Amino acid sequence: MRWSPENYDTWLNAKTNGYKIERRLIGVGDDIFSSPKEIVNVAEDFRVVPKEQWQMQFGKMDTLAYSALYDEEFLVYINNGNSESGEFFKAYQLEEERKNRFIYSLFAAEMSPQVAGKMGLRFDDSNIEPQHRYAYYIYPVLKDGKLGVPAIVEVWNNEEYYNQTMPSLPKPEARGEDKLAVLNINIEGASKVYSYYDLYRRQAGVGNFQKVNQNPILFSNGNEKGGGEFLAYTAPLPNNDLNYEFYFTGHDAFQRGMSSPFVTVKGVHAPLQATVRISSVIEVNSAIKINWEFPDSLNAKLKGFKVLRSEDAFGKFMPVQATLLGRETRTFTTVPPKGAAYYSVVAIDFLDREISSISVLGQVKDITPPVKPAIISCESDNTGNVLIKWKKNPDSDIKGYRVFLSSIKNEEHYFQVTQDVVADTVFNYTTTLNTLSEEAYFKIAAEDLHSNYSVNSEVCVMKRPDVIPPVAPLISKADVTSTGVDLAWIESSSSDVVSHRVERKEMISNGNWEVLATFVTKGKAKIPAYLDNTASNLTTYLYRIAAVDDADLVSYSKVMKVKPAMKSNRKAIGEVVPYCIDCDYLNLKSQSLITAQYIPTANASHPIVEIFHTQNPNSQWSNTSNGLMSAFIPKPNLKGSKDNYSVILEWEYNDDQQEIEDFVIYRSLPRDTAMYSYGYSYPFQMHVAYDPVLYSFAQDPNVIQFVQAQTKFQMIGKALIPMAEGKQNFQKHQFMDHLLPSRLFPVTKGQNNNAVTYQVMVRFKDGSESPLSIPIKVFFK
Repeated sequence: MRWSPENYDTWLNAKTNGYKIERRLIGVGDDIFSSPKEIVNVAEDFRVVPKEQWQMQFGKMDTLAYSALYDEEFLVYINNGNSESGEFFKAYQLEEERKNRFIYSLFAAEMSPQVAGKMGLRFDDSNIEPQHRYAYYIYPVLKDGKLGVPAIVEVWNNEEYYNQTMPSLPKPEARGEDKLAVLNINIEGASKVYSYYDLYRRQAGVGNFQKVNQNPILFSNGNEKGGGEFLAYTAPLPNNDLNYEFYFTGHDAFQRGMSSPFVTVKGVHAPLQATVRISSVIEVNSAIKINWEFPDSLNAKLKGFKVLRSEDAFGKFMPVQATLLGRETRTFTTVPPKGAAYYSVVAIDFLDREISSISVLGQVKDITPPVKPAIISCESDNTGNVLIKWKKNPDSDIKGYRVFLSSIKNEEHYFQVTQDVVADTVFNYTTTLNTLSEEAYFKIAAEDLHSNYSVNSEVCVMKRPDVIPPVAPLISKADVTSTGVDLAWIESSSSDVVSHRVERKEMISNGNWEVLATFVTKGKAKIPAYLDNTASNLTTYLYRIAAVDDADLVSYSKVMKVKPAMKSNRKAIGEVVPYCIDCDYLNLKSQSLITAQYIPTANASHPIVEIFHTQNPNSQWSNTSNGLMSAFIPKPNLKGSKDNYSVILEWEYNDDQQEIEDFVIYRSLPRDTAMYSYGYSYPFQMHVAYDPVLYSFAQDPNVIQFVQAQTKFQMIGKALIPMAEGKQNFQKHQFMDHLLPSRLFPVTKGQNNNAVTYQVMVRFKDGSESPLSIPIKVFFK
């Protein structure tokens, strides 16, 4: 029975205190007892042999165990693979020293049962009965004499059962090399039982097998070959000319072994360490004489020489004759079939292994060039792949053809597009399409085996597929005038352009470009210019010019951003009509004094408008309940005099509705009149006649500011434009001015200098303004 400590601490403890074993009888045959019937404490004390009593009796494993247990500096002998060569390394250079002492001492015990006994890790129990079943408890003895946690193993004393569990080994595989046998054996399954292996060899059928390895052969990696675990080993062969037989034997921890069938292998002589060198190739009487060099000392290892020939240096070489030349031969004479060829000399040994020379050209004199080749066609597809065809030359010694290309028809120097000569009469070439040149020009030249060149063939013109857009045009002018956007451009310089297009789109739009005009180009356009009079002055546009060639390929100019100028012909507001209480107004154009209405009349064009107001910005808006009328009722002060004046200005403006930004109202007060004033504006919008429309004042009525009376006009407010366009053919706008004078107006009816004067102006989104309206003067009674 064999065991081992689980870790370094247990191993270190056992060096001093050892182990105790207890045996229990737990059954006989197939009868298993419910409790042990016999418990025996083994009297033997299982301890490590002390240092001073240790004697080296069992080879390298004995030395390794002693070194791991007792040497101050622990050295480990490491094999470089499964061979007999190796070297010592200090254990601490591999891993932590104590870990290696633990591991290698157990390795020595695994390799040698005798060493395991010297380390207190083995027990041979001869006091057992056949067919009896036992349980062994192996306790580590602790420092205080107590027993630690045991390892337990059950054993059935049935030798036949244990012999059946020994795995067999298959026949190894072997390959012969120069005085070496490379062996592989599949040990899948066996690697879990056998601790190490030995290899045995003999000359085939002669004598007994002898062990080849001096040290145990270990399986230490998982080289996969066909899915199994393979043990590889290289063994020497005494003679390459004899057959040898090999087999492996696996050994378990109890030195029991199982051998594999033997395999036969024969060595292979190493290739000859020499070269064949062609020393000269000369012309002799219209024939080629080849001389070469090879060591005479190796003649005995040769079958002979052969000479190979090919018309192409990189082609297939074939033997010149069917029989080998003698092993002493160093020269050979032959006639080239077409005046020139490439030659190689090959030495062949008795294993039919070949040593070849470098190929060399041999040729007889020839100064006659091939005839001028005739090119048939050169055509390109849409991807630029060109197929060039030509007729086969009548010359018997033609080696091949070279293809030349130019992008200019009359160019003197064409460049070669074939890497070497082409033996065929067709050639594929990929030309670039990224060029403004629409044509390519090809020529063919023939070459014979003596490197004589023909004159070039006639030129073949190939038209390239058009995949290159034309040169982009250039916008030279983009001026904004009162009549529109005036564009001019420089046309594309490409000769295949057939038209130019003027395109536009709004800058903030994600839509498509709009084609405004197309100019057909034949030669040059007469007037490369265009006036866009459809552009809105409220919009910023992007303009570009497109050039279109005869293949419908398009290129574009750079984009130009343009915003049309402000309109300068805005119309003034027509008549401004005031509504107020006890007042007259004077239209300065007609110079007629008119009594103002109390409130707008409720008719088809003047629906009743509800007015909302608030005294505090944080409070809710409330309805005056009485329509416009309540807004005009003067509020008495504490003295009972009238100190409130309200005027509603009303006007129409139906032009350029979508372009209006707002209305600006100006006012001039009587001289020497100071007052607080605030104004309201609200849009007047009729959707259906007589339908009341509810609006709030657009300006905050709590904004009250002191205004010193002046004779010049002061801007007093802005009127909002309607939110939607009316359904009727009119559009009215209103503004209410509320006056709180610090004293009564010094107003006399008909005296213009004491009147309150109003004018209204329109401002537009493009920044332009209309003229001021005709002034009106309002007189309060």
